[in-house]
Amino acid sequence: ISSVLPKMRLLRKVYAGDIAVDGGITEATAKLAIKAGANILDAGTYIFKAPDLKSAVQKLREAECKR
Repeated sequence: ISSVLPKMRLLRKVYAGDIAVDGGITEATAKLAIKAGANILDAGTYIFKAPDLKSAVQKLREAECKR
């Protein structure tokens, strides 16, 4: 995901629409993707492989609030 972050930042500067990220989203990378301009995160593997689904979703929601 680190190689994509500069591209998302550039895209966000010129594009006001939705920017989705699919793949590699975790609690840590969600924060980076959101900060770079993404507003849609596909975090299926992170959520469904987590021992506690509710906690995993909550952590992603908290990442969203800390733009």
